[in-house]
Amino acid sequence: MPPKTKGRGRKAEARKKKKNSSPALQREEARRAKASEDRLKQRLQGLEAELERTQSEGKAIYAEMSRQRQALKEELGTRSKQLEEEVRSLKEQLETCQREAK
Repeated sequence: MPPKTKGRGRKAEARKKKKNSSPALQREEARRAKASEDRLKQRLQGLEAELERTQSEGKAIYAEMSRQRQALKEELGTRSKQLEEEVRSLKEQLETCQREAK
């Protein structure tokens, strides 16, 4: 059978560490924890700012692409009408030439 003190030893060791930790060590640990917390908060703020910038850039890009799409759509419509008019004119010229050729 395994020794029964195995689990108890860990608890006793934890209690010893707690008793041995002086107020100076506790203050140092608290200072380190606070410094770590401050670094993490600062990093979080930086990441949030970067996320906001990225989202803003994404929205600006989307708006610009939408504007360009609309401009191209209008340009295509205008060009299409010009070509349709040119086709009509050429058909009329062809009909005129065919009539004159008869």
